[in-house]
Amino acid sequence: MQKKKRSNAMHTRPQDLARVKRTFPSALIALASCAAITIAALGYARWANFGGVDEWLCLSLCSRGIVDMPHSNRPLNLLLSAPAVLLTPNRFEGFLYLHLAYLALAGWLVWLLVRRLEPQARALAFLAATFAIVWAPLDMSRLAPAGHSMNSSATFATLAALVLFLESWQRRRPLLLLAALATAFLAARSYEATLGLLAAAPFLLAAAPKPGTEPGRGTGRWLWTVIWETGVVLLALVAVYPLLHDKNRSFYQGGFLGFDATPARYLARLARQYWFHLGPLLDANPALVLHGGVAVAVLVFLVAALATGSARSEPTPGRRRLAALALLGLAAAGSGYAILAFSPGVVDASRAQFLSSPGIGLVLAAALLLIASLLPSRVRGPAVIVLAAVIVALGTGRTLAMQREWDRVSYYDRQRNCLTAMVNEVPALRPGTLLLLIDEDHTWPKSFTFRHAARLVYGDSVTAHVIGAQSLFYDLTAEPTGMRVTPWPVVQGPWHEKTTEHGYDQVIVLRLAQGSLSLLKGWPDSNPTLAAAMARYAPLNTITNSPPPASRRVLD
Repeated sequence: MQKKKRSNAMHTRPQDLARVKRTFPSALIALASCAAITIAALGYARWANFGGVDEWLCLSLCSRGIVDMPHSNRPLNLLLSAPAVLLTPNRFEGFLYLHLAYLALAGWLVWLLVRRLEPQARALAFLAATFAIVWAPLDMSRLAPAGHSMNSSATFATLAALVLFLESWQRRRPLLLLAALATAFLAARSYEATLGLLAAAPFLLAAAPKPGTEPGRGTGRWLWTVIWETGVVLLALVAVYPLLHDKNRSFYQGGFLGFDATPARYLARLARQYWFHLGPLLDANPALVLHGGVAVAVLVFLVAALATGSARSEPTPGRRRLAALALLGLAAAGSGYAILAFSPGVVDASRAQFLSSPGIGLVLAAALLLIASLLPSRVRGPAVIVLAAVIVALGTGRTLAMQREWDRVSYYDRQRNCLTAMVNEVPALRPGTLLLLIDEDHTWPKSFTFRHAARLVYGDSVTAHVIGAQSLFYDLTAEPTGMRVTPWPVVQGPWHEKTTEHGYDQVIVLRLAQGSLSLLKGWPDSNPTLAAAMARYAPLNTITNSPPPASRRVLD
């Protein structure tokens, strides 16, 4: 018996190799097509689309090799974003390149999943991948790479885990199942909202071809499901425990987003997310497509459809099967919204259309093929491509519209102008200096943002704080002998932060008002209680002409 088992195991390896050889060319073409569609439809996004809060923090942390966001219990949050600083050191452009790469790879993984569910349905897989890339009509964060490459990377990791899970079952490979669980761990500890989609993975086994169509196909479905769901439950416990027992590590979820599990309100928020994602199809503005970029995206889509063979007439799944796949897509999209919908702070589509886009892509692809099935057979193929091209045009048009909105609201120019003016006024500072900014223009909504931006500009030995901005992660206190900046305990270890004390002769104060930055040579009148102590205030003594750190390249 032992020899027979060994013989069978050896026999499967050439079969696996032959399968790879058969599918590799089409997979490579699909990957190239997804990359081309991503660049054509989303390449208009600017790396300078700043929400004004997390961007400088992400660059600062990644540049120092730190990937943990301890205040949100996400120890691996920046792990997949960190390569951005290798692509473009001390620059933000790398986040855009990486972000687009993750979106393209996510589309390709959708293609792989659908091909595993329907091996002969090339058009279905291609359309699902295309729509997963181009159709996120209201999610502004999809165009903000510096602050949200963590979301696109977590989506990529989640889909990779699902592909490995399905493949491990179909090929009966426990090692692939272990790899799937490891990838799920990476996704969940990067972003807890991935748990909803990960938990829904066994639906893929139910939707895959029936047992018996290939040797060993149905074996171990329940075993695989139990092992997988056990792993997901353990990951969920790790994510939920701090919400109940450690307010510091759940500050972001508990303090900012909030939690509301009331069934009626939860379902209303879930339904609203579906409407944000599908409603714009019913409210299409023709003016959105009147742009040269839309024509380019449609042309690239048509070329990709030809390259992948998706434009040819071919047998498609039956209507009942297409309806089942559409329902699977709806369930997958709901799983992507599921964790976010617990938060009453999520009031729009921002960040909600990353994890849900793969499911919505499958819904739209299956729906188009269902509609086409009602037409005469000779026109079905062209009709599908035309209808798909319309969705690509609308999706690209909405991307361009959102980019125009980003051009209007982005904080990048304001924050960079402030830093550039600051460097012109104060080229370098002595180690141990405390740089205070009175921000009357509200250029820096959170004080920690300015702290990490100034760290890039002046180096690690200078501490910065905004007076009047929301003071998160770092508290400023004034004492008779000087000023103290105290990092919150939750960030001290993970971010290697220490309390710093500064005598009043180590403090420099700048004021930003009406776009103009000025150095205060006397302590501001708005703080009369410290007037006597600030007699030692001598800002000019803190200024030097030392060479700037390499990280100042971020202002170039």
